[in-house]
Amino acid sequence: MAGDGEPLTQVAGWRLNSGGVFMRASDDEGGKLARLADVRDWLMHRNEWPMERAAEEIVKKLREAHKAGVPLFMGTKKAYALPLRPDDHMLSPQALQERGGLFGLDERLQGFSGVCNAIINGWLGEYAGYGGPFARVDAVCVRAADAAQLWGWGSFGGVEAAAPAVPASLPADAVKDYATLCQFMQQYKDKEGYERPWWHAEWVVWVRAELDARGRGKRAAVARELGMSSQALAQVFERQRKAQAQAKQATPWDVLNRGGKAA
Repeated sequence: MAGDGEPLTQVAGWRLNSGGVFMRASDDEGGKLARLADVRDWLMHRNEWPMERAAEEIVKKLREAHKAGVPLFMGTKKAYALPLRPDDHMLSPQALQERGGLFGLDERLQGFSGVCNAIINGWLGEYAGYGGPFARVDAVCVRAADAAQLWGWGSFGGVEAAAPAVPASLPADAVKDYATLCQFMQQYKDKEGYERPWWHAEWVVWVRAELDARGRGKRAAVARELGMSSQALAQVFERQRKAQAQAKQATPWDVLNRGGKAA
């Protein structure tokens, strides 16, 4: 891994070749690329983070950027990089053969979802199918300018990259999914519990779905993305459990006594 021995400037600055990949999609300034693997190593170097936290930061920002239409590219050794296709996969030749070839793959293993799975289960997990002499996920790139905007990545074109923009204030009614929930909750990162917004039922559903998708042991990472501690997130789940239990025990008379209507 580049971040283990190379200086910070080596993994932060744009290079024509990196990790065996030609780092251009075209000849103009906008054609310069940054490998996600280099961004990961730079985040680890700059922030003194473990790989897990750097990879989680990359996946989080990638999901937000994907919804905004920011493209990914598949780099190669001897040609210009091409935009990531929906049927591109991150598997090694052996793993692909074991799954019955391209026709044996589902959407979780292809395109953008395939990249996220390869980061989670390849960089962080122990699934050998994403490895090999040349890991395909290590050839996935973004435009250098996008890497600067998303992560504040290093410099390119000899100019230091600008710091990422601070997201505008997001109202609660703009929360439509897990990504926007993270953005909304980050606004309350340093607030006391009583100053934080009350959780809607669907918000809890989205967070549970995110935890299920990532697998066991990821609560702390999800909590960080929400700007809260793992303990605080556990309390959110406990409050929902109690609320659901009380709702099951309630009778039509309880509802009427509160001035409401029976369902």
